[in-house]
Amino acid sequence: MRWSVPAFSLVIVAALWAQPTVEQEDFTGDEAVLRGMNLPTKGAALLQVFRDRTPKSDTVQQFQKHVAKLGAPTFPERMKANDDLVKMGSVIRPLLESLIAQGNLDLETKRRVEQVLEQFPADKDIMALSAASRLLQRDKPADRLPVLFDFVPHATNEIVRQDVQLAINGASLENKMPAPLIVAMLKDTNPAKRAAAAEALVRAVGPAAAKEQIAPLMKDAHSLVRYQLGMALVEKHDKAGLPLLIQTIADETPDRVEYALDVLFRAAGETSPSEYYQGKRSAEKVAAAWRKWHEKNQAGIDLSKMDVRTDHGYTVISQNAIGVKGKTKIFELGPRPQASLRWEFEGMTTPYDFQILGPNRLLVAEYSGSRVTERDFKGSILKQFPAKFPTGCQRLPDGNTFIVTRQLLQIVDPDGKEVFSWQPAAKGVIMSAQRLRNGQIAVITGVNICQLLDAQGKELKRFNTGGNTSLVGANFEVLPNGRVLVPLYSQQMIAEYDWNGTKLWQAQVARPLSVTRLQNGNTLVTTSIAPYRVVEIDRNGQEVWSYQTEGRPMRARRR
Repeated sequence: MRWSVPAFSLVIVAALWAQPTVEQEDFTGDEAVLRGMNLPTKGAALLQVFRDRTPKSDTVQQFQKHVAKLGAPTFPERMKANDDLVKMGSVIRPLLESLIAQGNLDLETKRRVEQVLEQFPADKDIMALSAASRLLQRDKPADRLPVLFDFVPHATNEIVRQDVQLAINGASLENKMPAPLIVAMLKDTNPAKRAAAAEALVRAVGPAAAKEQIAPLMKDAHSLVRYQLGMALVEKHDKAGLPLLIQTIADETPDRVEYALDVLFRAAGETSPSEYYQGKRSAEKVAAAWRKWHEKNQAGIDLSKMDVRTDHGYTVISQNAIGVKGKTKIFELGPRPQASLRWEFEGMTTPYDFQILGPNRLLVAEYSGSRVTERDFKGSILKQFPAKFPTGCQRLPDGNTFIVTRQLLQIVDPDGKEVFSWQPAAKGVIMSAQRLRNGQIAVITGVNICQLLDAQGKELKRFNTGGNTSLVGANFEVLPNGRVLVPLYSQQMIAEYDWNGTKLWQAQVARPLSVTRLQNGNTLVTTSIAPYRVVEIDRNGQEVWSYQTEGRPMRARRR
């Protein structure tokens, strides 16, 4: 099981948000990416980016032939097979990645496949494919759909898969009717193609209109199809998708399970089961808990009131001025790598934390202002709650607001009336806290103790992080599998723990201040040392993107 997983606190948006149209988007960054690689940037020529990265049938056959010889009885034969695979070039990368993901290779063959894979770094291809996918949505070449469907089975990177899916979705209608190829792909022998077609159809015409065509896929033999269809249905507020996502818990890979759980927890809100997913060993137990939840609550579920995940690739950052340099502001950057400014506003006092609430609303913890404000993207205050030096804020599913201060955790109702409070023992200092979907609360105090509290504030578990978070502005996260992701300022690393205090993963980052696990499995970190940066690192601890800010970045979230 991979260690990096998406967090419940991923930036989310409502299904009915007014999304920017393609015409409103700035594509100069995407064009620059492709131009820098000497790749086409416009029209039908963009399709060559996908064709060049789609293994043809003869390539697949040759690949399988060489892989079979990796286990040959003699060393020279094995080395020749290794060299032959390298000579095939980077087009075989998705074949190598899929082979490893299947998990049925012997140790020797797996090691050799991994050695070949190391020869083909994926970063440039990921950037090129994502940029080309977005530009296809702008230019809409007539023959894009078959090229994209040919590529779909080889979209092994989640960022790329999502961008390609958006391009397929944008081509799914012809004269206001489902494109013939979309309908045909619903019965294709490849599960990735069936899944992509099912999602595109549901998003294009809606669950009701697609009901008859997707009915066979609701019981598809391949879990990927049921997973992707379930996500699309639930995000379209159709309860029929919930059982499919619950099936995913026992049937799918850990990363997809965790994406599904993120949606399920938001659908369930305060009624969520308290079971944590901890990989395959707990999958059936967690699935059983969710089946029981669904049986009990399905009649009263109203998905039109839930938030659904939509990842635009935008990065929202709160920043504090440093001396006379920089500004105290919250701002949003467009898609990477160019990350051009989309909007910003000033007028706050030390915004240590924020949460995106809707298409034009933020909840902001203003430390020096001793208040939590609800603002639009222009900075206008819509509502505010008094709070003594707040360092964190969180809107709860029931409409109440969770507020973190240095000495107090509290929950206030929409009118600002306190309905819950908790203080650490011996007047300790609260560094950071998060309220979980099941009502429990995780809190880190100034003595490096991470505690898990029940809904009434009674301690359930605790462990020592072995290092300090920042004295001001620290933010950690409890992940869907119950692990705790902590920015260890003093040790210049971020680390992931279980509730026994066992360190399961770590990555070096200079003076980390806050952490957020992203939908793609990477981690977004703000740093509190010059040059001040927001950094995205992958599961191997490698930096994949960064942005240098004028002032100190306190919090960053992706939406």
